[in-house]
Amino acid sequence: MSEEIINTQDQFEFSSSESGFLRLEMLSLENNNFLKQEFMQSEIEKCVFTNCNFNCCIFEKAKITECKFVNCTFVKAELNRAHLTNTTFAGCNFFKADFTSTAFSYCGFENCSMISAWVLNTDFRNSNFSKVDFMSAQIAGARLAEVRMFDPIRLEGAFLENIDISKLADGSEIVNGEDALKRILEMK
Repeated sequence: MSEEIINTQDQFEFSSSESGFLRLEMLSLENNNFLKQEFMQSEIEKCVFTNCNFNCCIFEKAKITECKFVNCTFVKAELNRAHLTNTTFAGCNFFKADFTSTAFSYCGFENCSMISAWVLNTDFRNSNFSKVDFMSAQIAGARLAEVRMFDPIRLEGAFLENIDISKLADGSEIVNGEDALKRILEMK
C-alpha cells in the first residue's frame, strides 16, 4: 500500500463507521486541524502527522502504532487508556493533556512539553525521553521501567507520587523512589 499525502490547512474530513471505529493507515498529514475530533477506539498505524492540531481530541482506548507526530499540539487532549507502540513525538505540546492509564511501549519523546499534564497510572516502559518538560504535571502511579533519559527533563512544580522505576534502561537497579528521582535528574 502506498502512502497517501494530504497537505491542507483545512480540517481533514473523515467519517467513522456506525460503531465509531476509525482506521487510519499509511497517511502523511500536514497542517491539519483535528480540533475536538473523536478517535475513540480507533486504530492509527504507520502515519506521519506534521504541524497538526489535536487540541481537545479524544483518543480514549485508541491504538496508535508506528506513527510520527512532529510539531503537533495536543492541548487538553484525552489519551485515556490508549495504547501507543513504536510511536515518536518531536516538538509536540501536551499542555493539560490527560494520559490516565495510557500505555506507551517503545515510544520516543523529544523536545516535548507536558506542562500541567495528567500522567496517572501511565506506563512508559522502554520509552525514550529527551528534553521533555513535565513542569507542574501530575505524575502518580507512572511506570518508567527500562526508560532512557538522554537530556535532563524538567520537573519543577510537578507532583510526583508512587512512580515505578525499578530498573533503568542502562540496567542499573533502583532501590526506592527517592533514588529513582535522583537518578532521573542526574541522567544526561
